[in-house]
Amino acid sequence: MNYVSLDYEKFGMYKSVPAVRDNSNKGGLPVISFQSNSGKMYRFPYRTRKQRSEISEVLKNLKNESSNLNKTLESFSKKVGKCITESGLRTELKTVFGYSKGAIDSILASK
Repeated sequence: MNYVSLDYEKFGMYKSVPAVRDNSNKGGLPVISFQSNSGKMYRFPYRTRKQRSEISEVLKNLKNESSNLNKTLESFSKKVGKCITESGLRTELKTVFGYSKGAIDSILASK
């Protein structure tokens, strides 16, 4: 009798898989999404609970700031598309939020 040593893995009959390892497919990263006032969607992927809590904290502060900004802008009356007291709005934006002149110009141009 002649015994021949064959590598059955080459033929595809048997596959060498460790018994202790799961054959599970990994899903994608979980993502926290945030939509800004301008309508732009931001996505923040995270891997750990610590990263998730940090992202949630930052987004909570960002939402509070944007709501404060919207309240400040809505409190000023508008007439023919322009603020009646634009200088008052500029000083309030600078004192409350600490924005620079360029940032204030871009905010007023968007509203």
